Amino acid sequence: MKQICYFILSLLLFTACGNQDLPVSKDTKKPIKCLILGNSITVHDTCDYWWGTWGMAASKRENDFIHQLESKLKKRDRNYICYGINIANWETELNLNVLDLNSLNYVSFGFSQKIDAKDFKIIVIRLGENIKNGIEPEVCEKAFTELIEGIKSVNPSAKLFITGVFWPTYFKEEIIKKIAKSENIPYINIDKFYSPENIQAIGNSVYGNDGSIHYIEHDGVASHPNDAGMKAIAEEIYNTICLDL
Repeated sequence: MKQICYFILSLLLFTACGNQDLPVSKDTKKPIKCLILGNSITVHDTCDYWWGTWGMAASKRENDFIHQLESKLKKRDRNYICYGINIANWETELNLNVLDLNSLNYVSFGFSQKIDAKDFKIIVIRLGENIKNGIEPEVCEKAFTELIEGIKSVNPSAKLFITGVFWPTYFKEEIIKKIAKSENIPYINIDKFYSPENIQAIGNSVYGNDGSIHYIEHDGVASHPNDAGMKAIAEEIYNTICLDL
């Protein structure tokens, strides 16, 4: 547990950045923080084939699922703020069987801005696409369990949620469902949104941090959810969160 706490403290001390909408309500004055732990669908740095620091394949920052989720939450309370952290290295190190909680610190994840772990009211685990299909189920289950238990040990009052994967993969989905049930946290299905109208495509245009238009040429980017897919994911997460608030 000491190793788990070390990892989670490192994880949460650093960060990168539905259909049942309710009327705008109270203003609590204090920020209500929501954290999403994810991969490139959540947030991705700029590189040769991607130009904006937001969820990969969204046409603009405000159209990725985190910012669409934040917009919906703000209709409940204007003080909601959503943060996204890309911890795809967690998936990679799990694949390589080198997932040593004692070594996974903020350096390996490239976090940059300090935040207070205990301030988060909501934490959404949004991982899985990069986990290889051949991994032993027991190894995957243990990794998810340790991640969740570590989060709980650092922030026991946070409301936890976990999503399935966007790219349909039966064995991953079943593992995540099993973990959600055993840990007693809400499971959010999103692979039902995997359809042509919700996926980007080669040649489509997106904006970058510089405000310029760029054209998708990378197959990996093109496989990510487009604005409509991001909206569907945001709505599904929002609807599930609302059931627990």
